[in-house]
Amino acid sequence: MLLDKTGVLKLCDCGLARRSGGTGKPCTPDVTSLWYRAPEILLGEKKYTTAVDIWSFGCIFAEWLQHGEPLFQGTGENDQINCIFRTMGTPSEHSWPEYPTLPAVTSGLFVITELHQMTLGPGGELIKLPKNTLRKKFPAVGYSPTAATALNQYRTTALSDAGYEMLNAALTPDPKERVNANKALYYSWFTEEPLPVPLSRSEIRQLRRNRDEAIKDGTHELQIQQQRAQANARIAADSAAQIAANIKARMGL
Repeated sequence: MLLDKTGVLKLCDCGLARRSGGTGKPCTPDVTSLWYRAPEILLGEKKYTTAVDIWSFGCIFAEWLQHGEPLFQGTGENDQINCIFRTMGTPSEHSWPEYPTLPAVTSGLFVITELHQMTLGPGGELIKLPKNTLRKKFPAVGYSPTAATALNQYRTTALSDAGYEMLNAALTPDPKERVNANKALYYSWFTEEPLPVPLSRSEIRQLRRNRDEAIKDGTHELQIQQQRAQANARIAADSAAQIAANIKARMGL
């Protein structure tokens, strides 16, 4: 995605693009950069729809709110799906009816992190639903419409209720329940304060200088290394927990 000096957003590099009229037919299984790949693709669904693009939008929206830090930073497909489920909660047949039938779920291909909450169903029975923790990353506390006036000083991921509603709708694991582009355009977040304003040429030049300095002094590379170290530590912790669980199961504990 390219943003020109007048604030116009331009899309490029559509090498794996597909005509939207082709939905309903088997599609290329490995599309979209891993950190922006929708859960239905990760779990083996081949007849996906334009909902996968809305998922990518949600990931980019969250990354922008986090000042350039990607939301789901998996090191492989198994880790990626667990990164998603640790934040959005693990689906069940009650939240995503097709989930139990997806290839990666039925085959046991992935070791999947379980993050559920128990609640009462319509008939009074206990059912499992995803435990969504997304709001903790983008809290309502600290949001201020005047934050835009302190662009370089105000560092927060706080998000208004209207903004969070749109973000959560875009990152709904079930593609059939995920918001579509037409509906997303009417979210009130786009019209609430602060309204978007174009950057001046001097502001754009300063942003470029900040970027170049971060690359030159090694700050950018250090951040990447820290992100990789955190991802590796998370994988190691998950592996240790899985090993401990297997040992306990064998011992009957």
